[in-house]
Amino acid sequence: MKHLLAFLFLSCAAVFNSFCAPTNQPPTSAEQLRSELETALKARDTNSIVALYNWQGVSDNMKTNETGIWFADVFEFYLKHQTNVVQISVKLLPLIPYADEPVINGFRDQPNVHLVGEMGAQLSVAANGTYSSWSTLIPYGEKNSAFYLASTVTEKISSKKTN
Repeated sequence: MKHLLAFLFLSCAAVFNSFCAPTNQPPTSAEQLRSELETALKARDTNSIVALYNWQGVSDNMKTNETGIWFADVFEFYLKHQTNVVQISVKLLPLIPYADEPVINGFRDQPNVHLVGEMGAQLSVAANGTYSSWSTLIPYGEKNSAFYLASTVTEKISSKKTN
């Protein structure tokens, strides 16, 4: 059953791959981005969540990887707690220093926005004396005076040898 649910969630992620560009303007502040992510999570609106990412230069495969697992985890949490009130919290957090992007076989993965921080998103439920939660950190950044959840682009690095 778990495998069936995972398959269904990943299939949904594949559908999200074909979304159109949003018609509204992207957030112009980190706080607006945080608020829109929180609202989308509360509404369980995956299209609005997808629209908060910067998809410029991101391959279809990477789109599926970045949203598929994340959405599968969120939906699994919601399915486990269908009859409970899910508390949602999204906070702006400082950027955790990342190591330089590794170069593998002449390719480097890197964010497609200038990273400025992370969104700490948490879903939680307290019911019948038990507490369950799910949380994640999502890097976000700025590009062209707009704020987005960061996506990953792959860049070919020069294959010139140096002595």
